[in-house]
Amino acid sequence: MESTIEYLATLNTDYNATLDELDMVRYENRKLRAWVAHGVEPAEEEPVEDPADAPRRKKARYNDPEARTIYGIMRTRMLPLL
Repeated sequence: MESTIEYLATLNTDYNATLDELDMVRYENRKLRAWVAHGVEPAEEEPVEDPADAPRRKKARYNDPEARTIYGIMRTRMLPLL
Protein backbone atom coordinates (compact mmCIF):
# COMPACT_ATOMS: atom_id res chain seq x y z
CA MET A 1 0.00 0.00 0.00
CA GLU A 2 2.80 2.44 0.87
CA SER A 3 4.55 1.85 -2.45
CA THR A 4 1.32 2.71 -4.29
CA ILE A 5 1.01 5.95 -2.32
CA GLU A 6 4.66 6.84 -3.00
CA TYR A 7 4.16 6.06 -6.70
CA LEU A 8 1.06 8.27 -6.87
CA ALA A 9 2.87 11.06 -5.02
CA THR A 10 5.72 10.85 -7.56
CA LEU A 11 3.27 10.98 -10.45
CA ASN A 12 1.50 13.95 -8.87
CA THR A 13 4.80 15.80 -8.44
CA ASP A 14 5.79 15.11 -12.05
CA TYR A 15 2.36 16.21 -13.24
CA ASN A 16 2.57 19.49 -11.31
CA ALA A 17 6.07 20.18 -12.64
CA THR A 18 4.88 19.56 -16.19
CA LEU A 19 1.94 21.92 -15.70
CA ASP A 20 4.28 24.62 -14.38
CA GLU A 21 6.54 24.24 -17.42
CA LEU A 22 3.53 24.38 -19.73
CA ASP A 23 2.35 27.59 -18.03
CA MET A 24 5.78 29.15 -18.61
CA VAL A 25 5.72 28.17 -22.29
CA ARG A 26 2.23 29.63 -22.68
CA TYR A 27 3.35 32.86 -20.99
CA GLU A 28 6.38 33.17 -23.30
CA ASN A 29 4.15 32.43 -26.31
CA ARG A 30 1.69 35.17 -25.30
CA LYS A 31 4.54 37.61 -24.79
CA LEU A 32 6.03 36.85 -28.22
CA ARG A 33 2.63 37.17 -29.91
CA ALA A 34 2.13 40.58 -28.28
CA TRP A 35 5.53 41.74 -29.54
CA VAL A 36 4.79 40.51 -33.05
CA ALA A 37 1.36 42.19 -33.01
CA HIS A 38 2.98 45.52 -32.08
CA GLY A 39 5.79 45.07 -34.58
CA VAL A 40 8.45 45.08 -31.89
CA GLU A 41 11.34 42.69 -32.09
CA PRO A 42 12.11 41.02 -28.75
CA ALA A 43 15.42 42.01 -27.22
CA GLU A 44 17.91 39.23 -26.66
CA GLU A 45 18.45 38.41 -23.03
CA GLU A 46 21.93 38.70 -21.61
CA PRO A 47 23.47 35.36 -20.73
CA VAL A 48 23.59 34.63 -17.03
CA GLU A 49 27.12 34.33 -15.73
CA ASP A 50 28.00 31.11 -14.01
CA PRO A 51 29.61 31.83 -10.63
CA ALA A 52 31.86 28.81 -11.19
CA ASP A 53 33.48 30.70 -14.09
CA ALA A 54 34.34 33.72 -11.93
CA PRO A 55 38.04 34.44 -11.48
CA ARG A 56 39.61 33.10 -8.33
CA ARG A 57 40.08 35.51 -5.46
CA LYS A 58 43.47 36.32 -4.12
CA LYS A 59 44.32 34.21 -1.10
CA ALA A 60 44.87 36.02 2.17
CA ARG A 61 48.49 35.83 3.22
CA TYR A 62 48.79 36.70 6.87
CA ASN A 63 52.55 37.36 6.82
CA ASP A 64 52.29 39.81 3.94
CA PRO A 65 52.32 43.45 5.09
CA GLU A 66 50.22 44.36 2.02
CA ALA A 67 47.45 41.94 3.02
CA ARG A 68 43.97 43.41 3.30
CA THR A 69 42.90 41.30 6.25
CA ILE A 70 42.26 42.73 9.67
CA TYR A 71 45.45 41.07 10.90
CA GLY A 72 47.49 42.55 8.04
CA ILE A 73 46.13 46.02 8.75
CA MET A 74 46.86 45.69 12.45
CA ARG A 75 50.35 44.41 11.72
CA THR A 76 51.17 47.30 9.38
CA ARG A 77 49.95 49.77 12.00
CA MET A 78 52.05 48.11 14.71
CA LEU A 79 55.27 47.91 12.70
CA PRO A 80 56.35 51.51 13.37
CA LEU A 81 55.80 50.97 17.08
CA LEU A 82 58.22 48.05 17.23
